[in-house]
Amino acid sequence: MLNQVTKLNLKVDLEELREYYKTVFADFQHLCWKPDSNTDMGVGNHKVENLYGWGIESNSVDLTRPCSPYNIGEEKLNYYRDTELVFGIIHKFKRLFPFAHGYSLSVHPPGTLINFHIDSTEFIKIHVPIYSCDNSWFSYHNQKYNLEADGSLYLVDTTIEHGTDNQGSTDRVHLIFKIPYAYYPVVLAMQGKL
Repeated sequence: MLNQVTKLNLKVDLEELREYYKTVFADFQHLCWKPDSNTDMGVGNHKVENLYGWGIESNSVDLTRPCSPYNIGEEKLNYYRDTELVFGIIHKFKRLFPFAHGYSLSVHPPGTLINFHIDSTEFIKIHVPIYSCDNSWFSYHNQKYNLEADGSLYLVDTTIEHGTDNQGSTDRVHLIFKIPYAYYPVVLAMQGKL
């Protein structure tokens, strides 16, 4: 059985991943997505005023426009395509996880709250914390997890109700991507360093 959150036997070079994020932040603001007054974030009562991120792969029709990292919005396609954000370390992830899709960078500034919701029953996610803080939580109704930014990859069951809450004083930045639920045993068996 799949746990709510499982720390994988895989590691990534955190400094290389941070350099990737710094480059995206500095050079790709034109692809940065932010919610606006028309954004439907699902179940509601979220605190997302300062939330932002990048769809590294996009399911939007126009690849030159920002794509939400949260699989919401208009004109969605049923498949993902690479944006110009697929470079460097992202190629390593895509080689290791050829069955994955929906790569994105998600930034939750202090005070961001995503209420309990279910993403999908078909996919689960891998979270790779780039920056975290002591009071940033990935939560289920019965358990809270602090996902450390130490080069670890976390397999997260998003087929059950979960939410996030950054009660800290710094941004929580994660690389996130989806894998089909059926692939979780393959991912759990992986070992090594990207």
